[in-house]
Amino acid sequence: IAGVELEDDMEDCTDGTWKQSGQRYFTCPPRRAFFCTLDALKPDSRFDPTASQRVNPLSEIPMEEIAPDSDAHMITPSTPIENQVERYIGEGHGIQGHQNSCYLDATVFGLFALSSVFDSMLAEDSEDPAQQEVRKLFRNGIVNPLRKNGATRCESVMKLRNKLDDLGRMKGIAHEEKDPEEFLNMLFKHMLAAKPFISIKRPFGVEQEYFVQLFLELTEADKMPDIQALLTRMFKEQNIRFTEVPMVVLIQVPRFGKQFKTFAKVIPNLKLNVAELIENASTARCFICDEQPAYYVCEDCSRDDDFNPGHSEDIKCFCEECNKRVHQKKSRKDHDVKNEKPEAQELELLSVICIETSHYVCFTRAEKRWLFFDSMANRIADLYNVPECVDCSDQLNEWVYNDRAEGRRRLERTPVRELPQYVRRFTQDIYMCVYIHEDAVMYM
Repeated sequence: IAGVELEDDMEDCTDGTWKQSGQRYFTCPPRRAFFCTLDALKPDSRFDPTASQRVNPLSEIPMEEIAPDSDAHMITPSTPIENQVERYIGEGHGIQGHQNSCYLDATVFGLFALSSVFDSMLAEDSEDPAQQEVRKLFRNGIVNPLRKNGATRCESVMKLRNKLDDLGRMKGIAHEEKDPEEFLNMLFKHMLAAKPFISIKRPFGVEQEYFVQLFLELTEADKMPDIQALLTRMFKEQNIRFTEVPMVVLIQVPRFGKQFKTFAKVIPNLKLNVAELIENASTARCFICDEQPAYYVCEDCSRDDDFNPGHSEDIKCFCEECNKRVHQKKSRKDHDVKNEKPEAQELELLSVICIETSHYVCFTRAEKRWLFFDSMANRIADLYNVPECVDCSDQLNEWVYNDRAEGRRRLERTPVRELPQYVRRFTQDIYMCVYIHEDAVMYM
């Protein structure tokens, strides 16, 4: 029997204790010690002395793919949904990382692997030769091979990075690590000439932006907030509103630098309702609690002296919870209460970009199927990274998106170090969430 310390956490592993005997043979972090028979081990290919003779493990993937008979030049995601997901699962799938490219790999995979919402940016022709070349490299060298073969070679990504470096739009992009927000800002604005996705009315005027950065005061209740609550609270605190329903919302989760997290855990909502965050939505506060938006209007309560004697002409407005409590009284059960809550305007969660110790990875979804993507999951000696996509649906659906009441409590109470690997990274390391509207393809 051999005891091996793994590089990453794995379920059913220990801290160096052999479960069958209860004896500790070595010490390592929890969930890292793996015991097996000697014949189950093989040399680590990363330290193989013959590696210099190796070729790129993705060498059979074409450097570019051109969409046949397509005016848009794009290979669209396969259907049905199951085919999309299965195409990517396994080692050697995804976008191959190289020379600090994980920020680009994770972001591009999250935007394009399972969605065609952003395709129009790459498909449209440009009168600017530089923009046209960048779109061609992006489209034919990265996105099309990814969708057709389930993988993209690092050489194709380097072509794009070198081109952007030559254009001088981002210093050091060819070799240095960058921030996804910095990269996307440059790409959307200067290379793809994309219009800003969101329009926000602030006290000093209207701004057109690509991202929403969450800046808000911390409270004692912020132990495990969700994105909906954080976004709603920030809009209220800063007195800002969307001027229209956004088709895409890229939300940056607050952090103090790359290593320090503002929240121990954050839950990305599967659906983000922005109806109450639109400019013309009601901003009246509840008559009772004076905290929540008041969408329930009752003229009959205006004649109730229990509320406001001498001001019977004031129409009373309540939030949902206070409205239920007020109208439980027998004398008010027959009141004519009007629900003026705006119709839901929901965006679906597409992807979550995460960072841990300066390394970016991506979670992306198609309905209830979840993929975890790491462009540098393994490495052959010191030559090539090997990307990998893992189906992590069971872990996320059981721990994060469990509809049972105890599901959320279990996630909140479980120490981070005891969470399953993908649940821990998904809730603890969030950097950016990508939300898309169901009508986004028609308007992008």
